[in-house]
Amino acid sequence: MIVYGVNAVKEALKNNQNIEKIYIDFNRVKKEKYKEIIDLANLLKIPLQKTKKSYIDKLTKTSKNQGICAIISKINFIDYRKLIENIAKKKSYGLILDSITDPQNLGLIIRSLVAFKGEGLILNKKNSPPINEIVIKSSSGSIFHTNISKVENFENVIKVAKSLKLKIYALETGGKDIRKFKINLPALFIVGSEGKGVSKELIKCSDEILTIPMDNKIPSLNVACATSILCWEVFKNF
Repeated sequence: MIVYGVNAVKEALKNNQNIEKIYIDFNRVKKEKYKEIIDLANLLKIPLQKTKKSYIDKLTKTSKNQGICAIISKINFIDYRKLIENIAKKKSYGLILDSITDPQNLGLIIRSLVAFKGEGLILNKKNSPPINEIVIKSSSGSIFHTNISKVENFENVIKVAKSLKLKIYALETGGKDIRKFKINLPALFIVGSEGKGVSKELIKCSDEILTIPMDNKIPSLNVACATSILCWEVFKNF
């Protein structure tokens, strides 16, 4: 896996990811912005290779890489039962992402989740994007500060969550105004894609449906934007 961008590479270093090698544009080596990364790489004895920007563009398949990338092993996933236990113990919250397949949206959702003290998120193996460079870059490295589970389906997730007294909330149209609703923690919040929304099966499993009220001129929000608002509203409970 390739991680690129100053923040993403820095967070990977700080959080003990298995970095095999770091490539950096030799024209940027002496810039202050890159000093912390270079010092950390040397301290951790991670090979750091100076190269041309064009080579980094080729590795990352984008020119928007800030002249740096790291080759790392894949993200380690946590068992969903352990994640739910952590949420229950800390009286925190997590997300269930139902059929969200865009990697950039996933990265942005992770960024909001971490910013607003969420414990982690649960993805469906079939209907979720791979944890790739786009996800990591979009999360600005915050992916290294959270827990991610992947499951075959969400049925067992809901069962375990309810057995540990977690509330289940779905973010969907036609529900209760999220601004006025008293959110109880610990909880799992289900978020669906713009096209499909939250599935009927998961709606039935939910204790409440919550809605973000909007001006009628706007039919819907991007899922990453909506989830950011959701996480902010939950954050108010801490």
